[in-house]
Amino acid sequence: MNKFTPARLADDELSIAALLAGMSDFVNGGPEIYSLAEAAQDHYLQLAIKHAIASGKRVRTETQPWATSASGRSPRQVRHTIRSVRP
Repeated sequence: MNKFTPARLADDELSIAALLAGMSDFVNGGPEIYSLAEAAQDHYLQLAIKHAIASGKRVRTETQPWATSASGRSPRQVRHTIRSVRP
């Protein structure tokens, strides 16, 4: 669903537009759109993916202590196994 109609945007562009609109709302007193904790968790996963690619080995990750929900509660623990498959 494109709430930015009549703009013709691809899915990734819609995601960016929604994030920017949410940031604008936040700086004007609205709710948080993307917390530092979420960003840190996403970066941690990106580093794990890069490590799996570089090493060719499986890398296990889990939810880090900093990753709390907007309500301040810890999320359910999630573990991921990342494996790079080289052709």
